[in-house]
Amino acid sequence: MAPNDDDLKKLREQLENCENLLRQRTRQMFFLMKVSEQIARTTSLPRQLKIIAEGIVDAKLFRRAVISIFGRNWKRKNIGYAGIEPKDARKLKKNQHIPPHIWEQILSDKYRISESYYIPHDDPLNKQIGGISPEVKGEVPPDGWHPDDFLFVPLRSHTGRIIGVISVDEPFDGKKPTQYSETLLLLELFAREAAELIERNQLLLKLRNQHSYFRKLIMSSADIVVTTDRRGRIKLFNPAAQKILGYSPSEVRGRSVLMLYKDPQKAREVMKMMRQQGGFVRDVEVEVVSKSGEVIPISLSASILYDEHHQEIGTVGVSRDLRPLKELEKARRLSTISKIAITLSHYIRTHLMAQTSILYNLMRMAEQIEDETLRSRFVDGIKRSIQRSLQIGKILSFLQNPPEDISEEKYIDGLEMFALSLKQDVSLEEVEILSIPPLKILVVDDEEEIREGVAEFLNSLLFQYDLSVDTAASGEEAIEKIDQKNYDLIITDLKMGEKSGLDVYVAAKEKNPDTQVIVMTAFHYLCEGSRHWFLSDQLNQLKRENVFIFDKPFDFAALVKRINYLFRQ
Repeated sequence: MAPNDDDLKKLREQLENCENLLRQRTRQMFFLMKVSEQIARTTSLPRQLKIIAEGIVDAKLFRRAVISIFGRNWKRKNIGYAGIEPKDARKLKKNQHIPPHIWEQILSDKYRISESYYIPHDDPLNKQIGGISPEVKGEVPPDGWHPDDFLFVPLRSHTGRIIGVISVDEPFDGKKPTQYSETLLLLELFAREAAELIERNQLLLKLRNQHSYFRKLIMSSADIVVTTDRRGRIKLFNPAAQKILGYSPSEVRGRSVLMLYKDPQKAREVMKMMRQQGGFVRDVEVEVVSKSGEVIPISLSASILYDEHHQEIGTVGVSRDLRPLKELEKARRLSTISKIAITLSHYIRTHLMAQTSILYNLMRMAEQIEDETLRSRFVDGIKRSIQRSLQIGKILSFLQNPPEDISEEKYIDGLEMFALSLKQDVSLEEVEILSIPPLKILVVDDEEEIREGVAEFLNSLLFQYDLSVDTAASGEEAIEKIDQKNYDLIITDLKMGEKSGLDVYVAAKEKNPDTQVIVMTAFHYLCEGSRHWFLSDQLNQLKRENVFIFDKPFDFAALVKRINYLFRQ
């Protein structure tokens, strides 16, 4: 029976939605990275808060955002907002501060979701918070966002202290936040970056305000401080400069400051920059030469000194020895890049797997279209989309463990990228089912689209084989079902809630040693050998055999092939 126009329209919409979702999340990530650059270039705290709030709205995460910075006892020092009507903004500024004991309740584990805190509209605490309440338009679905809901994302300092919160309202997707909500995870990632930039700029601001301690700071500073007269001759050479550069004040005083630079032309360029930028430069990296001849990288901040007639009388430069910082920065950068790569890889793989699940089931539906031309176009298009998803998965695997001899190529001026082809060879196997006995199967994954997608695909084989497919949304639910029923095969995600895929594996083997287990995982940050060793080691500690692993996203034909292998006898 050929599908009607509504079915075809639904197929097209689902395919388009999958592609649009991936593009949307990518655009939002890059947009928020650009907003972070704007925050870093701004020293005004009110301006920073405004940029953060507008960034959240412009990235289409939430329609309204308010960011508050706190002093002692949770008293608001500064506020920024976006998406707020002028009359509501005035009301917001006049609102009394939320008392400390209310904040203690808000930021309790009871309301915690991921790194944020969600207070539903029907919770008693909601009424004590107050705020601006928009009108409720229409009935709110069970999983929908209610206009009176509260979501607070804390801004934490490097020590973990809360320095402010971001309060948001009306998510663009209209849904309540969940532990693995894409919108919430993006917002929390952005909040961590924003908090670090705010804290850094506040510290710099405090340093610039300590003018009364100028002389004491110079003499006790661990940084190099050098002043010159209007002809560029050294006048002041502080103790840190003596220690780092090896010269005594008498050896340099009255001599040109150019003697300290590895490249005198660089000193002339810095002076030109100061005149072009209003008389100062900040954090310019240059190289100087010590008395012993060692080349030392420094970060130079310098200003032109003027008399009362605004005539140049000299310069003052404060420089930091970058040698220890470069070592720390290198280690920290590697750690940060590693975490970013792992995080991005995990969530991209998870979304790709969800998309692959949907596409495979769409392809099964499209194969039923009677019109041969239309069927061919739909099936070929879906296959290409699946291949693209698997290609991206291969590229992620390659980038997480690139070979040492990988070549690089110019991207744009000043930027390089790894040279690799996006057209990684990926061919889809045909689904081939051998003779297998009736099977009872359990599919476990906390991502609904993956869980239901795999189950739907397996259920589509029911017309040929007697398969019974159940699903579980968590490790805990899976273990409960295992206690109640004997399963021949369990297909489980690795990382879920309190109970992981390994816990499901152990429960299944304890119930029935003959139960076969296949593990799906989006974590591919270890090389193939060590990753399997890690999982095997975990199982060996429990005196269990090895387990087969599928990396998300994977070819469903490969899953069927594995099932054939396990049960063909």
